[in-house]
This record gives sequence, structure tokens and C-alpha cells, in this order.
Amino acid sequence: MTNIQVRMMRAGASGKNAWEPVIAVVPDGFRLVMQIANWVGGEGPKPMTGLYIGPTGYVDEIAEAVDVKGVGQKGWSPALAVTREGARSVLKVFDWAGGEGAKPETGLYVGLNGLTADISAAMDMRGEKGERGEKGDTGAQGGQGPIGSTGPVGAQGLIPTVAQCDSRGIPKTAFL
Repeated sequence: MTNIQVRMMRAGASGKNAWEPVIAVVPDGFRLVMQIANWVGGEGPKPMTGLYIGPTGYVDEIAEAVDVKGVGQKGWSPALAVTREGARSVLKVFDWAGGEGAKPETGLYVGLNGLTADISAAMDMRGEKGERGEKGDTGAQGGQGPIGSTGPVGAQGLIPTVAQCDSRGIPKTAFL
């Protein structure tokens, strides 16, 4: 059996370490389940791949994953987009592929118990927040900057009067 390709559209990530999942829809007998194939857009170590999406979050066993296949053997498969709701990342059905007859409704979200029209009931795809990593090394000090411009010329000093100077024109006392 081959994997069914699902187009994913990513909304802008926010926050530090904002990893977004790349979802693959994979067969499990007559079922189709979602699996974390990769992570994109984050900082620091990537989260684990290969997990499946279960009814309450990520699961290790494919048997525990939620079936996203439409009704019947030739049912529709969802085309999903990761969309944001505040700090949460949720999956939204934006199209359907591969089925027979009329396409199912779009605009629904992947919830804990199947598809839902209520975005607040959709499952958060980001999972638990990871631990903060260690602080990195401080970089080398940069070189000395250029010399600044010369400041303005000060006010002209006072000039002694003739009465304040001796016969040679030199001030008789320190002149301030």
C-alpha cells in the first residue's frame, strides 16, 4: 500500500520553538490515519516524528490513531491545513479528494471525537510545550567603532581691558 498524499497549508507560526507538524495520511487496513511525518518552522531540536494522532493527542500505536477516512472503501480523504486559534494549531479540512459522489462539507476541524464545526473543540496539534534549552555562548566582542565628529566651538573668552593690563599688554592678574 502507498501513502496518500495530503496537501498541507501552514499558517504563520508564533512564539519561540514554534514547530508545526507535517502530516501524512497513511493506510491502516481500510482505515486512513494521520501520522507526524516531519516538523517545520521551529527552533531548537525537532520533536519526535512517526507518532500518530489519536483521540486525545499523539499516540505510538497505529491502532490507537483516529480514522479520518470517509464512509465506505472508496470514501473521501481530507485535504488539511494547519490553522491558528490563539496559541493553538489545529487542522482544518479545506478540501476532499479520492471519493465518489458529492464532496463532504469543508471548513470543519479535526476534533478529539472526529470532525467538528467548532474551532474551540478542535485538537491542538502542537502538543506540550518543551523544556527551555540551555543558554548559548556569548559571541566575540566586535571591533572598535569609528571616531566621532568634532564637537562645536566654544564661546569666545573675555578680553582684558587696557586698565587691567601692564604697560606691555599682559594682564596684571589672572583674568577670568
